[in-house]
Amino acid sequence: MRALAERARKLLEKLGYSNVKILLGDGTLGWEESSPYDRILVTAGARDIPRPLTDQLEEGGVMVIPVGNSYSQDLEVVRKRKNRIKTATVEKCVFVPLIGKYGWDERRLDE
Repeated sequence: MRALAERARKLLEKLGYSNVKILLGDGTLGWEESSPYDRILVTAGARDIPRPLTDQLEEGGVMVIPVGNSYSQDLEVVRKRKNRIKTATVEKCVFVPLIGKYGWDERRLDE
């Protein structure tokens, strides 16, 4: 993963992007010190919506996240309004599993 993060950093730099930060870590934890976020886009499938991500979503914010089992997920749009979370399913999808404290355990992906 470290090599992938470094490759992404170099590519973004080459393309002239200077306002991008690359964080290598547990994606289920989000990045609390830079929160709240008006938008969160999760690009790996979660069993459930990780609580740290909804906590870091600002009031009026939107998150898009695939949720389901390790073989098939629903693409969910999550909105935070009046400190309440509302979700709507957009369509079926398949993403790689979101591994981490609030995601999939690598050793139990076949469940």
